[in-house]
Amino acid sequence: MTTFQVIFSGSAIERYGVPFSMMSYKPNCCGCNSQCSIHALHTDLDVMFCSVTDRACFSGQGSILAEPLVNETEGFTGYATLSSLRRGIEGNCISSKIVRDQAKWAVGQASVANLPRVPSCCGRSESTLNIKMDSKGPAIKIHIVPLFEADITLCLYCPEWPPISDWPSRQRYWPSLVDAQKIMSLGCHLVAKPAPDDEDETSWRFSFSVAEVELSKLVPETARKCFLAVKIILKDHLQPVVPEMAHITLKPFS
Repeated sequence: MTTFQVIFSGSAIERYGVPFSMMSYKPNCCGCNSQCSIHALHTDLDVMFCSVTDRACFSGQGSILAEPLVNETEGFTGYATLSSLRRGIEGNCISSKIVRDQAKWAVGQASVANLPRVPSCCGRSESTLNIKMDSKGPAIKIHIVPLFEADITLCLYCPEWPPISDWPSRQRYWPSLVDAQKIMSLGCHLVAKPAPDDEDETSWRFSFSVAEVELSKLVPETARKCFLAVKIILKDHLQPVVPEMAHITLKPFS
């Protein structure tokens, strides 16, 4: 049996959004006014399940060897192939598709019990929970309507920062070199998502979610509030009246 560490990440944890919760309702959930609508800052909660028994590495010191994918035009693609270093199965490819399919099956078979009741909305009585799962793409989206939403991904921890990454050597004004070195010492993760051109769907995508959470702690409060204000203006006021802006996504770190 594999033991997993649960890691929370994404906009909600970085304080750039608010997770769907007991106080969040879908638009027109009960036919009432705008107080039940989704605000621009509402977002899914990202939950990463990370194996504590396996570690990826670039130097051959872990149980899994990670080899970054590089092409002639893009250089470092942000993806890697993984192969086992365990005795007896050395060199065997670890397929992100197989791992992802197994995770989706496990989540689909899991039982859910002891959930809290949904509070009354606009004077109406408590509603019955409706549990749904959408397994399209690398994340498993869990809907406990209208109580909770979360995106679940499966990942492997790598204690090393990718040696092919240019982030350590970039010219920067922020964060400081000391902060950057501290963040890089936390390593990275590899998520079960294949590269777009990977027909076999065996490759894994690098994830720096933990690093982004640490970076978010260094953002001045004034800058954070400015970003949130721009996010509200874009999603609540501009995108509803200018359809061409629907594809625009704001990211605090890019």
